[in-house]
Amino acid sequence: MTYRFSARITVSLAALMLGSLISLPAYSTTQLIFTSEYGDTTLIGQRSRHFAERVQALSNDELEIILQSAGTSGLRSTDHSRAINNDTIQIANTLAGTLGSDDPIFMLSSLPFVTQDIAEAEQLYRMSRSAYDALFMENDQILLYAAPWPASGIWSRKALRSPEDLQSLSIRTYDRNGQRVLLNTGSAPKVMAWNDVLPGLENRSLDAVLTSAEAGLNVDYPAHMKYYTAIHYAMPLNMVHMGRARFETLKPQQQQAILQAAKEADLASWDAVRNSVINTYTTLSEQGVTVAAPARRALKDALVEASENVITSWRLKAGATGRRILDDYMQQR
Repeated sequence: MTYRFSARITVSLAALMLGSLISLPAYSTTQLIFTSEYGDTTLIGQRSRHFAERVQALSNDELEIILQSAGTSGLRSTDHSRAINNDTIQIANTLAGTLGSDDPIFMLSSLPFVTQDIAEAEQLYRMSRSAYDALFMENDQILLYAAPWPASGIWSRKALRSPEDLQSLSIRTYDRNGQRVLLNTGSAPKVMAWNDVLPGLENRSLDAVLTSAEAGLNVDYPAHMKYYTAIHYAMPLNMVHMGRARFETLKPQQQQAILQAAKEADLASWDAVRNSVINTYTTLSEQGVTVAAPARRALKDALVEASENVITSWRLKAGATGRRILDDYMQQR
């Protein structure tokens, strides 16, 4: 579905003078296309919609954000940067891990078992923000804000009680980090874009999905899988970014409207995640999903062990900046 946040083009009646109706000229509206793979009911989607509404309000309706959500643009996260640089779209909401081939720092938020709760995940993001900003600038883009997903767990058709239950499990993961971890457990992982997962469940080529409880609930995973295991794998980020050239064509007050809306979204996204977890687990139980929270110790330990060489490998690729961020975070955690 494509949501339009239409700016009203108003004609003001200035005065009625000498029996004549005098009106001021209408102002022009600038349209910006904002693309996201994620539906309007997800936490990521809610923040996207609210951001679009706030930009319109703060710009006094001079900016119109056309939100193409749930993949209606036909673009995946891997397509977003190129589309922005071509000015096919102007703003995108992109899963950070899909940018990992550009620079490993984008995979920081999806490093397995590095953060244990929301506070730690936010701390890691704040420590990484300047590096993210610099990388987007190098690509002639601006990072507006980042939004976290709730902690990733495993949705599955069967209960996951032991490491043996992971053997040959056909499971979707969202980036190369997750793929390598799950390969180390003997699973059969597939890196898949969000909109490709549900068809995989419907044709039964997938038996499990690595994602948050909240995300699965919003696309009716309970219709296909009746188990959710809270392994607290990671809290991956989505990043909302814009072409710098297009941003600089805007009037100063329009630029400020975008930056102010982004600042608000950056803070509100973390609060939204904090408030979602308990309610989500309650809803899952009501829909007949068995929630294992926490996951069984042997299962979690096997996954943590499978992650060790993935983190080591990331350190080798990340360069001095990435290693410094992770080391500083681990010391302060």
